[in-house]
Amino acid sequence: MARAARVSIGTVYHYFRSKEAILECLLRGEIERRRQFLDELRARGEPLEAQIRAITAEHFALFRERKDVARLIRREWLDPTPGLHVKTQRIYDEGAGYLAQVIEEGIAAGKIQPCDPVLTAYAMLGAVEAVALRLSASGKSAARAADQAAQELTAFLWSGLCPTA
Repeated sequence: MARAARVSIGTVYHYFRSKEAILECLLRGEIERRRQFLDELRARGEPLEAQIRAITAEHFALFRERKDVARLIRREWLDPTPGLHVKTQRIYDEGAGYLAQVIEEGIAAGKIQPCDPVLTAYAMLGAVEAVALRLSASGKSAARAADQAAQELTAFLWSGLCPTA
């Protein structure tokens, strides 16, 4: 981090008391960025499928545009630094909570088949995370696949949510 910012390690530790404080600051920034994204998405009032597509696309954008943050979140999710796992979980829970609200609204409007909104939200995010994790490890094809992943996954997930009539 110090090298990327072109400052000495001592300068970094002048502002942060520990490595954990640095990681926490980065995670807090991501939480706030996602909260703002979800608030703006909700305010636009787009159709449910478009909201799901936007959430999925935003997740893949993290892996494409902010690789270091994505790597940090993935590492903290799989092998947490003591005390930071709760904060990493908060990022995930916030997204799941928003998605569960979208699902509840869809059920109420008859556009999504009855289901447990929270469980369904976690299942959907798990599917997105699994694909993103695989793509992040696959090299050259990852960039091309990430461009298609949001669209393909949204179609797959949406087909499972739609009522069978």
